[in-house]
Formats: sequence, structure tokens, C-alpha cells
Amino acid sequence: ANKLRQQLADMPDKARLDADLAAAEKAQEAAEIALHDAERAVDAAEEALGEARSEENAAQAPRDEADKAVRTLESEIGGLKRLLTQSAAPKAPPVIDRVRSEEGYEKAVAAALGDDLQASTDAGSSLYWAGRSIETPSLPNGAEPLSSFVEAPPELAARLSQCGVVGAKTGPRLCAELKPGQRLVTVEGHLWRWDGFTRTPDAPVSAAERLAQQARLEAAEAEIEPARARLQAAAAALTEARETRATAESDLKAARQQVSPKAGELNRARSVTASARQAVERADVRRESAAEALARIESDLRGVEETLSVVSIGGNEDDLTEVEADLNRAREQLAAARAQETENRGRLADITRNREQAIARREGFQRDVERWTGRLANSEARLEDLLKRRREA
Repeated sequence: ANKLRQQLADMPDKARLDADLAAAEKAQEAAEIALHDAERAVDAAEEALGEARSEENAAQAPRDEADKAVRTLESEIGGLKRLLTQSAAPKAPPVIDRVRSEEGYEKAVAAALGDDLQASTDAGSSLYWAGRSIETPSLPNGAEPLSSFVEAPPELAARLSQCGVVGAKTGPRLCAELKPGQRLVTVEGHLWRWDGFTRTPDAPVSAAERLAQQARLEAAEAEIEPARARLQAAAAALTEARETRATAESDLKAARQQVSPKAGELNRARSVTASARQAVERADVRRESAAEALARIESDLRGVEETLSVVSIGGNEDDLTEVEADLNRAREQLAAARAQETENRGRLADITRNREQAIARREGFQRDVERWTGRLANSEARLEDLLKRRREA
């Protein structure tokens, strides 16, 4: 009995074991929350990366279109400049480079001036214009001077004032009223001259093509700067989208790197909790077993004392020896049974703990399956979206 009392006194304090178990459970709960937060961060980073890739793909098409437009304009401008430079006079610049007509009047100007547009205003040139202050007669009624639709050097004033713009049906009627040097033209390219010379739009006029090229060159040069501005804005948007995507990839990598340590911390916390719970259960079993054994031994001692108190001193010594031998055997059997009981209780505690751990692992596996199933569904949705964008591109 004294030995059992000492064992009870030497056992670990129950309050301390319970406190250790509570601390371990709290640490496990914190580790579970941290792991859950890390997994949610991974999901959020994957979603952000998908959005960033979609934005990058969306920004790629406008940038490519703007780049194509700029390259097309640059190529067109370069080609037109080469054509106009090749056809220009080698010494003095022709007036065709300084003639600007309203839109749609290029063929009328070409029909009225023809190859004379290749002459310059330089008096030192072999071909030049000098009609700045020449008196000219008025055109027939119904003919509008070509000078009203054209900006040209003043040296061409006389010529342009004597070229009237009319309709295709009006020209044949008014051509009989033309004075020497006067002409009638249409926007389609008809020409009626005072001396009866007539040209239809089917006749080729090189000046018309050059005027059209000059007009297109100016239009292209006016379009190139806005196109370059659009290209710059689209390129900046694409660069920003690429940087956002790279940042999202970096964030996802960092988030994934946090999952494994958090999972390891959770496993360690679960192991500590299981060990603390096992220590509490074993201590409870040992304490209960020792208390029960002490109670039985004290009860047996009281019975023995009562028996000894009624036994006469003069009794049979052999009977007393036999009773003591029976008592010792009973005590040994009782001790063996109690030892077996203690062992069985320990096994039961281990089985119960292992069962609880198996249940916890199964629940963890179920949560993992649900989480990865959700990720798979999100990945399939993102893959379908990317495939759709790829088909559209």
C-alpha cells in the first residue's frame, strides 16, 4: 500500500498534462489555420495569374494591329516618296509638288494641266511657268474656275483661271463657247479644249496618278503620327500586362513555397498533440489503476487485520501457516490480474488514439480531395477560356 501511495505521488501532475494537451491542441489549430490561409493564397494567386494572362492576351492583339498599321503606313510613305522622287525633275522642283487640290479634283487638275505640271516656276529652268499677272477673259456661264478648287503657285493663276469645271453632260454644250486658250474639265477627267481637242477619262494621264500619289502621301503622313501614338499606347499597355503577369507568376511561386512548410508545421503539431493526448490517457489509466489497486489492498488489509484480531494466539500453527500461504497466493494472483488489467487499459488507449488519428487523417484527405477537385475545375475553366481566346486569335 505504501508503495502504491508513493507511485501515485510520483505520477505527473494531471493539471500540467492537461495544460500541455490544451497548448498542443491550440498550436495544431493555429497550424491548420495557417495551412488553410496558405492554400487560399495559392488559389487567389492562381486566379490572379489567370486574369493577368487573359489581360496580356487581350493587350497583344491591339498592339499587333497598331504595329501593323504603322508599318503599313511607313512602307506606303516610303514607296510614295521613292515614286515621287524618281519622277521629279532633276534640276528644279516641278509645280506638281506645290499643287494641292480639294479631295476628288485630282483628275480635273491632271486633265487641265497634263504634263505641264512637270514644269517649275524657276525662270532659269528649261520649262517654267510665269503667268502671275496675265489678263484673261471670263469663262462661259456655268463653268467654275479650277482655281476655286486648287491651291497652286501664282505663276499658274492664268492657266487655272482659264480652266472651267463643269459636269460631264454640260461640257459638250459649253465647249463651243470657249475662247482661245480656255478649257473645260470634269472631276472624272474629261477635257474639252477651245480648239476642239477632247480627252475622255479613258485616256491615261500620268499627272493624275502623280497628283493622287501626292495626295495619298500627305494623307499617310498625317495618319502616321496618330498611328504611332496608338502603337505606343498599345505597347505600353502590353508591357504593363506582361509585368502584371510576371508579378502574378512570382506571387504564385512564393505562395506555393509557403504551403509545404505550413503542412510540415501542421504535421508536427498533430504529432505533438497526439503525444500529449497519449500521455494524458496513459497517466489517467495508471492513476485509476493504482487508485483502484490501493483501495483493494487497503480493503484486504482491513480484512486481514480483522481476521487476525479474532484468531487466538494458541491456535494451530500449521493452520495459520496454510492460511498465510493461501493469502500470499491470492495476493500474487491479484497482482498478476491487475498488471494484466493495466496492460489491457494501455492497449485500449493506444487503439483509441490510433483510431482518432486515422479519423483525423481521413478527414484531412477528404478536405484535400475537395480542394484539389475545386482547383481542377478552375483549371479546366481557365484552360477552356484560353483555348477559346486562342481560337479567336
